[in-house]
Amino acid sequence: MAILQQLSSRFLVFIPFRLPRAPFGLDTQTAIDTLNMSKIKSSPDKKRISLKKDRRNVYGENPASSRKNIRQGKQRSHRELRRAAGEVLRQVIGTVEESDAGDQAESQAKDRILLLARSSFKKVPDAPLGLVVDRKLKRRKDNSKGRKSR
Repeated sequence: MAILQQLSSRFLVFIPFRLPRAPFGLDTQTAIDTLNMSKIKSSPDKKRISLKKDRRNVYGENPASSRKNIRQGKQRSHRELRRAAGEVLRQVIGTVEESDAGDQAESQAKDRILLLARSSFKKVPDAPLGLVVDRKLKRRKDNSKGRKSR
């Protein structure tokens, strides 16, 4: 079997390839579906892998606002860096007589930028689902002990 792939409006490219043979007389689509199926068959294994690989947002805000706040946090930290560099350079403008004033201002600006860059905005990865579920179950258990009867 072969595929014709169009690269531009004028040229067609002939790409030969062989589909995997369908075992036991199955049709080709079924054979492709079997290749794409998960190798993990038992439910406990699937659950264990899911708890390890799946992630949940534990930052405590709405996911839509998280996406907005990530962008704003980056913008804010970049603004702070530009402002810090500008402040140091504005102080030098009046002292043009000194020959090493520019070098000194540049080193001060770099130091200030490095200091601010360490404390600037950083994204926090989501927590694994297993940890989130454990934390919820523990909190639920603790809350049930301390609750007064009504």
